[in-house]
This record gives sequence, structure tokens and C-alpha cells, in this order.
Amino acid sequence: RDNCGIVVFYGGAITSAGTGAGATVTVRGQGGNTSGSGGVNWGVYLRDAGLITSSGGTVLVEGTGGGAGESSSNYGVLVFSAGTITSGGTGGATVQGLGGSSAGSDNHGVYLNGVNSRITSAGGDITVTGTAGTGTGRFGIYTTSSGRVNGATGTPLLTLVADSTGGGIIETRVV
Repeated sequence: RDNCGIVVFYGGAITSAGTGAGATVTVRGQGGNTSGSGGVNWGVYLRDAGLITSSGGTVLVEGTGGGAGESSSNYGVLVFSAGTITSGGTGGATVQGLGGSSAGSDNHGVYLNGVNSRITSAGGDITVTGTAGTGTGRFGIYTTSSGRVNGATGTPLLTLVADSTGGGIIETRVV
């Protein structure tokens, strides 16, 4: 249980040290427990103001859920409770999630859950690609409780690619 690849909690941050377009951030996580039965095997997990960001360059986050047997809730990327993935400047944000391959339920590719949980950019384009894992009740992109994907400024191109969507509303307006 609780075998996550990358975890960013309680105001922690992964960010670039440089500035400008060359200051890119790449994060790749793989959920564990690929031979047991316990759930919560998330590739990348942000919560409680956890942040992945750049200082002007692009941000790429890739997560693959783990799990095996009857395990459930094996998310590729989970952004929860005010977690944020964002790019600064004109850099874009790309998030790719693949749900776990177990027989359990809720193996979502990209899951946004909770107030102020978001994938955003300060002007660059945003691409979110979610592929549901195996099992039941799974979605490529799943949003609940005010989780959102949106541009913070400017008019970024928003691209959502998923084999299925569910939950709440995917917010596509610029705020």
C-alpha cells in the first residue's frame, strides 16, 4: 500500500533553478507494487499545495500507475487538495498519465481532486493526456471537487486527449 513514484506534499516544490525558456522541468514517476495486492500505487502525487513548476520553460509530468491483482486506485498522475502543476512565462505544461493495470477499480490516468487542484500555465499551451488503466470504473481524465485544467493568463491552447473522461467539469476558460 502507498507505493508512489514521486510525491510532493505540504508546500514542497519541484522547480527549475534557471530562468527563461531553457529552464525546463521534467518529472517521471512509476507507481509500485506491480506484483502484490495493495492499492494506492500512484506514479506522480501532489497534495496540500505541492507544486511542480518552471521559471519560464516547459513542464513535463509523466506518471504511470502501478498495482497488480485486485488492487485499486492506481493513478498515473494525482493532483489533490490544492496541488498544482504549472509552467511560468511562455513555457507550456504537458501532463501524461497512464492508469495502473490491475483488475481493481478506479485506475485513472490523470485525476484532479479537490479545491484549487489544477494544471495550468502562465501563458504557454497546456496538454493533458490520460489513458485509463484496466479494471472497472476507470477514466483517462477524471475531475472531482473543483479540480481544473486552465490557463492563468493569455490565450493558451488547451488540448485534452483521453480514452474516457468522468467526474466533474473540465474548465477550459482563461481566468
